[in-house]
Amino acid sequence: MSPLAHSRAALALLAAVVAVAGPASAQSAAEREAQRLQGLLESYVGTPAPGDAATVTVAAQPGFYRVSLSLDRLARPLAAHGVAVDPAALEISIAPRPDGTWRLFDIAYPPLTIRAGERTTLISLDGTVYEGVFDPVVAFSRSVTFTAARLASESSGAGASSRSEARDYRVESGTVASGPETANTRATTTVRDVTQTMSLELPLPALPDGRLVITTASATQSLDVVLDEWKPRRILDLWAFLVAHAGPRLVPAKAELQSALSAALPLWRRLAVVGGADGFSVRSGFGEISAKHIGGGLRLGGLTRSSGLGLQLDASGLAVAGPNLPDWTKPLLPTDLALDADLTGFDLEAGARILIDGLEPESERPFPAEVADRAAGAALPANGFGLKVQPGRLKAAVYEVGWQADLTVGKDAISGRATVTAKGLDRAIAALKAGGPGTAAQATVGLYAAKALARREPDGTDVWVFTFDAKGRPLVNGKPLGGKG
Repeated sequence: MSPLAHSRAALALLAAVVAVAGPASAQSAAEREAQRLQGLLESYVGTPAPGDAATVTVAAQPGFYRVSLSLDRLARPLAAHGVAVDPAALEISIAPRPDGTWRLFDIAYPPLTIRAGERTTLISLDGTVYEGVFDPVVAFSRSVTFTAARLASESSGAGASSRSEARDYRVESGTVASGPETANTRATTTVRDVTQTMSLELPLPALPDGRLVITTASATQSLDVVLDEWKPRRILDLWAFLVAHAGPRLVPAKAELQSALSAALPLWRRLAVVGGADGFSVRSGFGEISAKHIGGGLRLGGLTRSSGLGLQLDASGLAVAGPNLPDWTKPLLPTDLALDADLTGFDLEAGARILIDGLEPESERPFPAEVADRAAGAALPANGFGLKVQPGRLKAAVYEVGWQADLTVGKDAISGRATVTAKGLDRAIAALKAGGPGTAAQATVGLYAAKALARREPDGTDVWVFTFDAKGRPLVNGKPLGGKG
């Protein structure tokens, strides 16, 4: 059983000792508990070498413990990649609760300086408040609320610089047990008045001073995360194992590593991340792109026998302005977008187990090419993967295009059905003709060709239904492309 599982019994014993023995024994018990906590945390960040300072320290205080984490020592492994962090310590207080959980509070974020090659980045947070509850049963924080009045960062070097700022940053998350080893987590992040200015040195004729300045802004931004049936304890155990067996110590522990990796599968069942920005804009000397709302999302299945990947994009109130934008293009520029698609049917568990079984930690390539090829082949479904596209649209002032699809993509053929619709195709062609010869004329020819294949509905909507014959050849509205059977 891991040390976290013993915390309830240890805390109960500590409470009994404090109640009976009085202040002198209580201080001694608190110091012993601080040492135990430091040893536990060192299992995740590393034990200091003889004569070296500790990466994490725990000091007993009346009624709580103060934890200090050295961010520069924590980042030492990144030095091999040219990344270093200036001396800085993150501090947080933790206190035992009667139910066996731990309260986390009073966090102090130091200003952080990160150096990577010629580039230096400074990050600061002001007015921070943190309140959380860590549950040893779940091996993760049951609840967290973190706020910062202001976030700011500056970066410079290698011909580029940037400055960003935001206000009212807030993170809220909650985790509950969903099984003996699994948990479900929900997290939401919001922030207001986000601005960033980037300056890039570019030797372009259109930039007399050789510098392009780009400014982005958002009235609000948000990010929602859903993580279902993940294994916090197994992942923590794997992390601790890797810390304890860093470097050459990992080679003789190959079997244990493989066991720890297998125990952490499938990592999670479902991960969904959805973000968005309201009142968004990007400005430069070439013009401005703005949107009332712009967002996107990613869905990732775990390393399971039936996994997949999902992607969504959405935007509304899109607008483009610029001194060199031709008038004829304005009615053709999109104002709204909605796209939501999934790839399904991948056996990622089979691929992951082949990688684990073929792991060679002593090699420069831990996963040999032959093993990686077999893993990729096992992950691909024998009968093809699925592509499902939810009803979506692309809208402009003079046209609107819609789509949806449910396809199976096999090794030799595609099956299923996809539908594309268009309203205002004639208006789009007329707008393109106003652009004269060149690119606009080529696009006009393409639209005329598409129109010839369409089925016109009574309301003027053009429809293209894509299906496939027995040999997997594409059909448009029941007819082979090119008009030949």
